[in-house]
Amino acid sequence: MNSNADNVELFLNGKSLGKKVMVKNSHLIWKVAYQPGTLQAIAYKNGRKITNKVETTGEAYQLILKTDRTSMKANGTDAAVINVTVVEKKGREVPDANNLISFSFTGDAKIMGVGNGDPSSHEKDKCEDGNWQRKLFNGKCQLIIQTGTGKSAINIIAKSDGIKSGVQSISATP
Repeated sequence: MNSNADNVELFLNGKSLGKKVMVKNSHLIWKVAYQPGTLQAIAYKNGRKITNKVETTGEAYQLILKTDRTSMKANGTDAAVINVTVVEKKGREVPDANNLISFSFTGDAKIMGVGNGDPSSHEKDKCEDGNWQRKLFNGKCQLIIQTGTGKSAINIIAKSDGIKSGVQSISATP
């Protein structure tokens, strides 16, 4: 663990794993056997308490699609990135999900490409047969859509076996 605090105490599921003093320009190490639950660090810097925690998540439950825009120009060239994330029942992202996601859409648009940021992936970014799909990498992937030239309600649908589908709606107007 890297920190600029004076000292750090690490907790696994509420049980202290010890408190260590931070030596300047160094880092702290705890050897911890994996257990699902909550790993929390409580640090102190000049008497001020700083906390951080991570929790294991449940199984992949639902796909969430988000974009930074919900309206586009129907000019045949406007494009938008759709971010896809998988969450568990409590709504937390599942960072180790690698499910295969299939994409479809309705409306006057086309999918330009798909990606997931995995530098070792050999999946195609472009599709020639209309069967758009991509595996999640660290629980995420993306697709890029481009508008047609007609006014349209565009709905992007993401599906995966055993997970609730996700939909993102975008309006395209001339």
